Amino acid sequence: MATITEVSRLAKVSKASVSRVLSGRRGVKEQTRQAVLRAVEELNYRPNQLAQSLATRVSNGIGIFTLGMNDLQLGRTLRQLEAALAQYHRYPILAIDADDQNTFIHKLQSLAARSCDAIVLIGQAIPPEWARALRDLNLPPIIGLNQPLDDPALCVNFDFEDACEVLCNYLFSQGHTQIACIYEENFQGKALLAGYRSALELRALPFNRQLLITPEQPIRIITQLLKLPHPYTALICRDQFEAEAIREAAKQFNLNIPQQLSLVSACSFQQPPPSFITGITLPEQEITAALMDRVDEAVLCQSHELQESHLFQGTLSLAESVSSPKG
Repeated sequence: MATITEVSRLAKVSKASVSRVLSGRRGVKEQTRQAVLRAVEELNYRPNQLAQSLATRVSNGIGIFTLGMNDLQLGRTLRQLEAALAQYHRYPILAIDADDQNTFIHKLQSLAARSCDAIVLIGQAIPPEWARALRDLNLPPIIGLNQPLDDPALCVNFDFEDACEVLCNYLFSQGHTQIACIYEENFQGKALLAGYRSALELRALPFNRQLLITPEQPIRIITQLLKLPHPYTALICRDQFEAEAIREAAKQFNLNIPQQLSLVSACSFQQPPPSFITGITLPEQEITAALMDRVDEAVLCQSHELQESHLFQGTLSLAESVSSPKG
């Protein structure tokens, strides 16, 4: 069986260069990378993962903690992350959901005990008090997707504020002025609310707190809407999956979408066939690549090139879930 020493000799580079190429690290000359890959193929070299981990103190395992994601979201996200990590010769170690801060901390500590080089937080935003509790823990670097972490250089964010403002402006252009919004008091929800209020202010429309709908089961959301004393014609959902679930629940109340209620999503995904829901489509590949860059910087202890989080904006994708209000 070939060794890394034989690969380095055949490629005429150092063993460190071979290691950098095989781990997918940046900063390697293309000529060096090609020489190493040719040598690996010629010698049929297969790296010993355990030996590499002992030598470099890097396990190549990345913890993935998800919060509040349904099965469709979870499956889609994990497939994307696993494929992206594989390009860096890394693999995911998964932990799912926590009902309280103690459980959350225990799960992160369990990931750390499994020698994760870094932990990525995705899904619903953790409460601020959970984020503050991380300061006193001896954990691997934590990278957040839309999370209220202390270090902005380890965060990647989707611009929910811009998404909500764009959606409001589109609904205004279709004749809607009474727009309800599903709102949760967290990092992402506050961004949505900022965009919602900004859009109203630009058109000198009053802000009606009763049009902020508590996130519940879809049936209860429809019930909340029907109990509102003020008329409404459109609803902004937090994501595509929530909007699709509300669309199905509306059928039980004979509430016609979009003739009686227009639905839009602040966070949608590109998928064939196109979604029924009008929404802001995420730049998924760019966001995933930015997460991998943050992971790489944290694992390799590189200095952050940016002192602020990556902030991505989506694009408005039109579908069948919006119509002009009658009356």
